[in-house]
Amino acid sequence: MQAESRKEFLEGMRRAVQAYDEARELYERSGDENAAWVLRCGALSKYLSHWIESDPSEKLVLLSECHGLERGALD
Repeated sequence: MQAESRKEFLEGMRRAVQAYDEARELYERSGDENAAWVLRCGALSKYLSHWIESDPSEKLVLLSECHGLERGALD
C-alpha cells in the first residue's frame, strides 16, 4: 500500500485490520470447515496491527500472537 503521509498510512492499516476482523467473524459464523481461514484472518489482523502500534513491546506481543495463529492455520 502506498501512502503519501504517515496519517494516510495509519488510516489504511486501520481499515485493513477492520476488514480482516470482519472476514474472521464471517468465517467463524460459517462453520468449522473454515477454522484455518479464521486463524489466518486473525493472524493477518495482528500482523497489520503491529504496524500501527508505537510501543515496541506491544509490537512483539502482536507479532508473537500472529505467529501462533499462523501456525494454527497451517496445522
